[in-house]
Amino acid sequence: HPESYGLELASDRYYEYVFGKNEDVIRSFALYYEDVGGRESENLRAMKPLHDRLFALIREWRDVYYRKGGCHLVMLDRGAYLLVMDTRPMRKTPMVFLSGPARDICLLCNHSLGREGALQKLRETYTDDEIEGTIHFLKEYGYLIEVEGRFLTLATLGEDE
Repeated sequence: HPESYGLELASDRYYEYVFGKNEDVIRSFALYYEDVGGRESENLRAMKPLHDRLFALIREWRDVYYRKGGCHLVMLDRGAYLLVMDTRPMRKTPMVFLSGPARDICLLCNHSLGREGALQKLRETYTDDEIEGTIHFLKEYGYLIEVEGRFLTLATLGEDE
């Protein structure tokens, strides 16, 4: 339903060079379309901020992967959230944004921290259910481990350059 996205699509004009002007033939073969509604530049302008943000994230990802030389688990503190980039083969997802208890647990446990000390600090802001659910999530994704009663975030805290 291209019209629901503000698009008026027609078969790519280059099909005419191969199939002539027979619309029925072109329609049966066409895989590529173009917006002929004249709103293309308006749509591109509206999407530019999203593209800019996407390309910035791609650049960050490449920097972490190539500059650091291979597989890494890096978290960048963006204030309200952590941007976690995971290039390890065992990753569940290459990039994730952590906020709320997940962000706070990762920052709190960036250095090995006793379970009780961590829980006491987290209980000042979060319920036990929120904390335990988040700890389970972080362990499942391989961002946090618990060894001998101590939590440790596996991601290294990266620095913006």
